[in-house]
Amino acid sequence: MVTLDCHSCGQPFTATRRDARTCSPSCRKRLSHRRLRRPPQPQPVVCLHCGGVFQATKPTATTCGDRCRRALSRRRQRARTRSEHLAVRFGLSSRDFWGTNPQDFEVLHPLFGFGLDAAATAEDAVVPWFISPEEDAFATEWGPRCQPNPFDGRRAVFLNPPYSAPGRAPRTRGILAWLERAYAQSQRWSLVVVVLIPFAPATRQGLFAHLHAPERGTWRRRRAFLHPDTRRPMTGNQHASCAVVFRPGEVGPAIPVYLDDLAPGPLLGPPSMSLCVQAVSGADAVASDAPNSSPPRAGRPALDPTSSPLRPGAVAPGGRLCRIMALSKGASHAQGAE
Repeated sequence: MVTLDCHSCGQPFTATRRDARTCSPSCRKRLSHRRLRRPPQPQPVVCLHCGGVFQATKPTATTCGDRCRRALSRRRQRARTRSEHLAVRFGLSSRDFWGTNPQDFEVLHPLFGFGLDAAATAEDAVVPWFISPEEDAFATEWGPRCQPNPFDGRRAVFLNPPYSAPGRAPRTRGILAWLERAYAQSQRWSLVVVVLIPFAPATRQGLFAHLHAPERGTWRRRRAFLHPDTRRPMTGNQHASCAVVFRPGEVGPAIPVYLDDLAPGPLLGPPSMSLCVQAVSGADAVASDAPNSSPPRAGRPALDPTSSPLRPGAVAPGGRLCRIMALSKGASHAQGAE
């Protein structure tokens, strides 16, 4: 027999068990109802209007206050086009829904064989497997979602991230945050991730891509993206574009490659490119005995040429990428003449 305090009414009572909590069945029932009516714990939610993080007590809360709620309601009423409706729905800008030009994707897809589009909607996804804004590419793991290549089993991810949001997550997710996410997922799940971003080497995202990506593909002309409403290519892009390639176990500095010189071919690269790699490798082996020959680049793993189609100079010393491109053109012309 012990004396305890009732957890419901607070009065002392004599209990026969040490784990007793209430003095009577009515107090036990009242305590049970009190626990069921416990207020929900606040959860951090991102406001769809201002982008700020607030503590939401309701699971359906989407804005941080009445001001943002009224502003979001006005945006919904003014929305007329597809991009405006998507921007209001996902809390983004209407400029974030420009699509990838099929001509640019046809150059990259035969080289890598993409099995996932990490940032797309059902209307503008370049492959059947994609991560929508509702699923949130920052909260979803890319490895289990990526489909392996049916030819060699490799897994590659294509990413054309939104450009309008500057800064970092969770308030805003800019290009730098997308690059960090792509690099982390590539190293964790052994994925080849190709990110299509503006070519800006003097920015933070440009420096990050140069130091962490082994390859960077560029075009000689500015690319035309698909309009979010008409789905037609629109010229007048203000920035040049580049394709940053992240590979598991490899880092920069990035080797520049002109994608205009890589014609679409088989999945493992054009046959002429493999011949050029062998020819240049043999020429470099002979030229390595010369006193003025350039030493190979240190700190970069040597890979098989067939495992890195966009990086034909992986087995050759640095500074010979132009020679490989020239030999590739010559071999392709020779095959055409035959």
